[in-house]
Amino acid sequence: MKWMVPINQLDATQERAISDIVDNVRDDHLVSGFAGSGKTIVLTHVVERLAALPLGRTVCFATFTHALKDMVTSGLSASALRKTEIMTFDALAKDGTVFDVLIADELQDLKAQRIKKVVGRYKSIVAAADFNQRIYRFAAKRNEIDELIDDASVHQLGEIHRINENIFQIATTIHPDAAPKREPQIRDDDEKARYYEAPSRREEFRAIYAEASRLAAPEYPSAVFFPSKKVMKDFIDVLATAHSWGVPPELESNADEWEGPYDAMNAFLDAEATELHIFGSGSGEMARSDDEAVVYLMTYHSSKGLDFPNVFLPHLTDETSLEPMKNAKDEEERRLFFVAVTRARQRLYLSFHGTPHRFLEEIPWEYVDEFSPARRSY
Repeated sequence: MKWMVPINQLDATQERAISDIVDNVRDDHLVSGFAGSGKTIVLTHVVERLAALPLGRTVCFATFTHALKDMVTSGLSASALRKTEIMTFDALAKDGTVFDVLIADELQDLKAQRIKKVVGRYKSIVAAADFNQRIYRFAAKRNEIDELIDDASVHQLGEIHRINENIFQIATTIHPDAAPKREPQIRDDDEKARYYEAPSRREEFRAIYAEASRLAAPEYPSAVFFPSKKVMKDFIDVLATAHSWGVPPELESNADEWEGPYDAMNAFLDAEATELHIFGSGSGEMARSDDEAVVYLMTYHSSKGLDFPNVFLPHLTDETSLEPMKNAKDEEERRLFFVAVTRARQRLYLSFHGTPHRFLEEIPWEYVDEFSPARRSY
């Protein structure tokens, strides 16, 4: 999947941020902005520029998930990859190497204690954070991060490239605290989100699979996000029965993330010649969609930092908690839904069966069109 934006297609604010960071690499920097404003793209271009300079400095790019690590790896040149270490924060904590420059993406997802150790360990830090996308209970609060990197130069990105006005309005309706104080520049197109009220869970899952597969193409994958591994497994089980795929294996829900908990399920999906491919927690391949039509499956949490042309959010029913942790608060569900919705580059599908989730009731009708599996207008 081609996600990296060439340097000559960046907006002026992104270009200034990259130049200022590279020219002042001995200082600390914080890149901030709304979802889809290109924070990870800016950091990746910084890595590329640093690798091209004879600085004699060692650079590490660290981020929270394996999925985002793999995406960044796919966006760098072979030369930059040879000169840069790319790893998750968990791996960095176990690694004894001290680098000259740490490029830290999704900083808002780390514990304050770990951020403190990172700040004290490295000579300079270039971080990206969006506190409206803070989706882990243990993560540092805004004031804690401000105290830890209070001398960093802040680069505020103001233009939203990934999502359009309709998705922006849906996201900020559900999570109003994320709305920027100033009206941002947003991609100009009138593509509305689509919602589907299915007669049953079986029909919902079958319809979503059919539509996601129909839209998927090489370099243009679809992605289906689930609030939990259990709902993902239910989705696969329903499709396996409907298409006579055999009996899917169980998901290794208690496996350590380094063990690739979805590898056995991916092997099953490959053996049945499906387009489905689970991505996240060390399983799956982002590069697969470069040459194949792929429908990625992942949890809301694993989708963090990624984006896809076609995004599907099924099972938005009233009994579903979008945050699988026990005793989830309303604000936690809202931030997680905000993250999932803002992953869509072009098309967003919201579907349910039975009684809809309360968030669907809050979305104004002018931002959505009804989706009918039997009638498509494109």
